Amino acid sequence: MPKDKVGLTTLEGSIGGVLYSITAAELIAMGYLSEVEIEPVEVQESVEEEFPDFQSERAYLQRSPERLDLLADLIIDRAQTYGNTLVLVNSIKQGERLQALIKDSVFLRGATAKDVRAEWYSVFAERDDLIVIATFGIASIGISIDRVFNLMMIDAGKSFRRCIQSIGRSLRKGGDKSRAHCVDVHSKLKWSKKHFRERSKFFKEAQYPVLKTVKVHV
Repeated sequence: MPKDKVGLTTLEGSIGGVLYSITAAELIAMGYLSEVEIEPVEVQESVEEEFPDFQSERAYLQRSPERLDLLADLIIDRAQTYGNTLVLVNSIKQGERLQALIKDSVFLRGATAKDVRAEWYSVFAERDDLIVIATFGIASIGISIDRVFNLMMIDAGKSFRRCIQSIGRSLRKGGDKSRAHCVDVHSKLKWSKKHFRERSKFFKEAQYPVLKTVKVHV
C-alpha cells in the first residue's frame, strides 16, 4: 500500500480499505518466501563537490568511470559468492556501461521485447552463474524469477514501492533456493546517503535483517 496519504486515499477510494494484511516477514517465517538479508555497501567517493540536488549527484554517480569499474568488480564478486545475480540500475546508459565491463552479462531495458525478457528470466532456473542487469522500471514489478540468489540495487532512491518491490524479486522460492542476499549499493554523498536512510526505515519496518555496512573506496 502507498505510504503517501494522497496515494493511499486514491487507492482506497478505488478498491476499498484493507481488510486483512500479512507481512513478508510472516510469509518468510511460514516458509512461503525465501529468507533474505540486506548488505549495505557504501561507496566512498573521492569527489569533494557537494551537488545542489539529487539529479546532479546521480548524473555524476552514473557517469564516473572509476565508480563503474568498482561496481563491475563488486557485481562480479557477489555473483561468484552467491550465484545468479539480478542487478537493478536507474539508466540505460549505466546498464550498457556495466554490461560492457562484465563478461557474459546480459542487459535488459524497456526496448527489449517482452518475450526476450521472459526467455532470460527463465534461464535463472537452469543456471547458477547468471548476471542479468535491468532497469528498475522493467524489473521491479510484474515479473516472476524463481532463482535469484543475489539482488543488487544500485542507487535505488527513496521510493517505498520501488525499494520493497525490487527486494520482492529475490523473495520467490524455486528449486534449491530458500535464501536470498540483497546488496544495497549507495554513495557516501549527501543525497544518496539520505535516500539510503529512508530505505533503511523500510527494511526495519519489513523486518529484513540488515548486515553491517561495507565501505568500499573508489
